[in-house]
Amino acid sequence: MSDRFRLALRWVRSAVCALFVLAPTHLTADATARMGSAVLLATDTIEVASNEIEAISLRFAQAVQTGSATEIQAFFAQGEIRLQLDGPAHTGISSRQAVASLREFLRGFDQIRTILSRASPVDGSPNRGFAEVLWYGRAAGTSDEVRRTLFIGLVRNEADWRVDEVRMLR
Repeated sequence: MSDRFRLALRWVRSAVCALFVLAPTHLTADATARMGSAVLLATDTIEVASNEIEAISLRFAQAVQTGSATEIQAFFAQGEIRLQLDGPAHTGISSRQAVASLREFLRGFDQIRTILSRASPVDGSPNRGFAEVLWYGRAAGTSDEVRRTLFIGLVRNEADWRVDEVRMLR
C-alpha cells in the first residue's frame, strides 16, 4: 500500500469518526441513507471481549438486539432487578418482569442494532461492573432512527457475572 493511499485512508477514517461524534441523536431515513453505516462507527467500540465483563456485556447486547426473551432471561441475576426504560425507574422487580418490560419496550422499534462502547469493573468493588451499549432503533411505523445509551449494571455471583440493572438513557 502506498503512503499516499494510507494517508487518504487515515483521512477517511477520521472523517467517519467525526461524523459519528457530530451526528444528531435522531436521524431521518434520508440522512441515514446518505451517510450509510458511518453513523454506526465509533473509535471506542468493543467488538472482541478482552475480559469477562466485556464478554457478558457483548452477549447481553446481542440478546437485546435479537429481542429473544429466553436469551435475555439467561443474563439476569436472581433476585431484584432495577429497570428504567421510558419513564420512572422500577426497583425490586423480578427477572421475569424485567424481561417482559424490556420486550414490550423493544416492540416499539424495528431494525434494532447494538454496539458495546464501554465495559469495566466498578472501582473499589470487585463484584460490581457496568457496561454502556450504543443502542439504535427505528421507531415502528416511522422512518426516524433513535439513538440511546443502554446502561447495564452487573454483579458477580459465585460462578459468573449477571445483569441486575438496565437503564435506557436518552
